[in-house]
Amino acid sequence: PHRVDAWHDLGEVALEDGDYATAREAFGQVATQVDKGSQAWLGPWRLAEVAAHEHDPEAFEGHMRVALERGFSFRFVQGLPNWRGFLADPVVGPSVRKLVTVYGSPEILESLER
Repeated sequence: PHRVDAWHDLGEVALEDGDYATAREAFGQVATQVDKGSQAWLGPWRLAEVAAHEHDPEAFEGHMRVALERGFSFRFVQGLPNWRGFLADPVVGPSVRKLVTVYGSPEILESLER
């Protein structure tokens, strides 16, 4: 129960399989267990991705704000295909655009628009 790497791996597999409830639980464990240090942003970032897949902009923004407070940088998602999809999504896309515009850079936004 305290193996962060196992929780992260479970979350990855669940997310890949579209099992968002399991992914949310697993990444929630990561966010709780690693809330300080250089990797503290990882759990909230992955929770934001789950929220994006579920078309939940409020949860997406909330998790991203925590990730940003914990050291996340939008450079980490520059050009990523799944983030291109999030930006193109009519429900979550406006939230993605807003956060990348405020906390990222024009280059990062451009990389997600391609």
